[in-house]
Amino acid sequence: MEDVTPEEFKIKEPVAELTIEEEVQSLAIEMADTVSTQSLKPGVVSQKIHWRHGGHHINLTGTFDNWTQTVTLVWDGDSFSGVVDLDRTQPNQFKFVVDGSWMCSSDYATEHDGHGNINNVLPPLA
Repeated sequence: MEDVTPEEFKIKEPVAELTIEEEVQSLAIEMADTVSTQSLKPGVVSQKIHWRHGGHHINLTGTFDNWTQTVTLVWDGDSFSGVVDLDRTQPNQFKFVVDGSWMCSSDYATEHDGHGNINNVLPPLA
């Protein structure tokens, strides 16, 4: 990992609500990062997830791992990212754990989980 200045890793406040333009952009990023593989079950795809809002240690967790923080994201020069296998026939809720703090990203849509939490969500693929 290359040396970076502290300013490059300042945590920005996530924005919970997206405009229609931001939602379209998010979906375009999401579709570009979706890679189907034949060895997976039908409806399951390998999905690349990005965190672009600073921090030093980033975990990804969600309904795909029962919120157990099993995926550590790796800096790729542009963002922290990782690949998870997701059943895209249903919504997948997730959050980022950034240096110990649970956060949503403004790069993905959000929804309430029915328990008072707001999570990022990847909707089912059509």
